Amino acid sequence: MVGKEPEDDQVRRAPGSDPTPETDPDLEDRKPLYRDEVAGDHTTAGAGGGGENEQGTRVTPAVGGDASPSEDATTILPRTERAGYATSRSDFDPDDDEDLGDPGGERGPIGARSKLALLVAGVAAVVIVGLAIGYAVLNIGDPSSSTPPPAGSVPGSTTGAGSLSPDPNVLLSDASMLSARQARGLDKARAWKVAVTQRGVDADSPQPACLGAEAVQGQPPSQQTVLRLLSSTGKKAPGVLHQADAYASVEEAARAYAVATKALGGCPLTGAYIDSGHGVSGVGDQAVGEVLKVTTGNKTEYRSVVLNRTGRVVNVLDVAQPDRALPIERVAGALAAVTDTECKTSEGRCAGTVKVAPGPPPVGGDQRGFLAPADLPPVGKTTTSWAGTVPSLPDADFTGSGCETVNWAKAEAQKRAARTYLLQDVSLTFGLDNIVLTGRDAKAAGDLVQQVKADLDSCAKRKLTATVSKPQKVSATGVRNAPIAGWTATVSQKTTAGTAKYRVGIVSAGNKTVFTFLNPQKNLDLNDAQWDTVAVRAGQRATQLR
Repeated sequence: MVGKEPEDDQVRRAPGSDPTPETDPDLEDRKPLYRDEVAGDHTTAGAGGGGENEQGTRVTPAVGGDASPSEDATTILPRTERAGYATSRSDFDPDDDEDLGDPGGERGPIGARSKLALLVAGVAAVVIVGLAIGYAVLNIGDPSSSTPPPAGSVPGSTTGAGSLSPDPNVLLSDASMLSARQARGLDKARAWKVAVTQRGVDADSPQPACLGAEAVQGQPPSQQTVLRLLSSTGKKAPGVLHQADAYASVEEAARAYAVATKALGGCPLTGAYIDSGHGVSGVGDQAVGEVLKVTTGNKTEYRSVVLNRTGRVVNVLDVAQPDRALPIERVAGALAAVTDTECKTSEGRCAGTVKVAPGPPPVGGDQRGFLAPADLPPVGKTTTSWAGTVPSLPDADFTGSGCETVNWAKAEAQKRAARTYLLQDVSLTFGLDNIVLTGRDAKAAGDLVQQVKADLDSCAKRKLTATVSKPQKVSATGVRNAPIAGWTATVSQKTTAGTAKYRVGIVSAGNKTVFTFLNPQKNLDLNDAQWDTVAVRAGQRATQLR
């Protein structure tokens, strides 16, 4: 763990345990994440996805599509099999593991440092894959250009007049894909154009955010895959990737959807972190949404992604836009229009009243119940990925900011677990701790939160070396509308070597108390808004445990 006594430069770390989460079957309205007593730049998770509130509105699908040859004609590519997301298990509480599939077998003991080294190496491999397969929708053309790219500028783009006659025995046709007319629901102020439509995917095909081939290994093979890219006009123009996969049965499609949601929840995309999660209903049989913030050099791009299933068909709609996110409500509405076409042959539900509500991202990451590495923002100027230790019991020597009087290794709890996160290629003196205590009930969890809050309030009086910011209230909603509430604060401690700074987060999530801790270094720190998001996201992840 990264907590230490202010007078002691020795860094103490300890990993934690992973009880088992469960996914949220409900798609009821959730309370949005917010931060009380904060003004100005202290924004909340998902703030980038602002815009019109279209919750509860009836989405009327567009009739037909543009009749231009560029939208209807397709390029045929060989179908490639998709294989399933490699799940991972926690050694801390295997009986609670509800991951898809079970690799089974006994594993020999591995030292904590060795496990972390292996994990960091694994993350590095995923990053390399992400660099190779990551799709940037805006590369269809210059994002600042008002002119869509020529039809033949991208492999597989439409070049001829007229569309191929659809096979009556297949589920997906050009009409199954998002049309330029339907895309106007994303942004009516822009002109939209289909830039690419292709059947099948190959190694060079663009792929939706977080759903590259490595992320979905083991997924059932699709019978059909159709991919479409759309571009738009104007400055900072958004681009869209729509991919549809048809499966041999409803059961196989449901399995493929489950694998894809887990990949989305643990997104391995290079330079990306999960800005916000969203529950989505009224878009076929199943649906979920997520906003990602992707940093490449000095450029920031937001990816608003909605994944859904209607019967035997699984869709993903990925909208990329510079500097701000397109609201998930609009993406869900556009996908609803597509779903109303596909449901006629897919054996699935059509679109209903589309509702979108803030909530946890899909269950994902390598340890359920804990922050996924993709929940943590890039720090400083580096986009190096985070990696977490194998969960274990909290370290009895962990001292946090020096203000907390709670001993996390001994505090009353039915279960306790902790995990430390480190940045690759960054000094081990910098890191983040995530501690989860499961109490007898929600009151016990809330009481422990209030104890830590009282410790922060009184710290400056008890310790003359301490300066503590006014604790800021944060709240959100977890699985099954579980309330998440607590506080964040910044603590400074004077030491013989200078002033040490710490960030503290404490929230209750049902019967769980979740403590997060960061020890900023020179150019390695999160801002207040990011830290608020991390604190409540840790609570949301904890509600994904049983």
